[in-house]
Amino acid sequence: SDATRDKPMRERLPNRRSCETVDFWINGTEYTGTAGYYPDGRIGEIFIDGFKSGTDAQVALADEAVFVSLALQHGCPVETITSAVVRPSSGAGDSRQASVRLLQEIVG
Repeated sequence: SDATRDKPMRERLPNRRSCETVDFWINGTEYTGTAGYYPDGRIGEIFIDGFKSGTDAQVALADEAVFVSLALQHGCPVETITSAVVRPSSGAGDSRQASVRLLQEIVG
């Protein structure tokens, strides 16, 4: 069908893959981020932690990482993601920039 033909294909990561973990700060809050890589070196997933488990902020941060990971796995370039979501900070502990900051830390 046309819907199946036009559907973007997801490139899944292998079960065993290399990763890199970095710590970074945004407005006084420390975050830990991990990026998982495809065998060719492209980033294919991210995980971000920076708040007490179960808080609204931690859940939102985990959801953000899932959305970014799915975009990467469907072929969206890192540069497109970072330029699309950059916005001014709203204050201390603002987690809205965490995925962008992680990608910038990892990519350099």
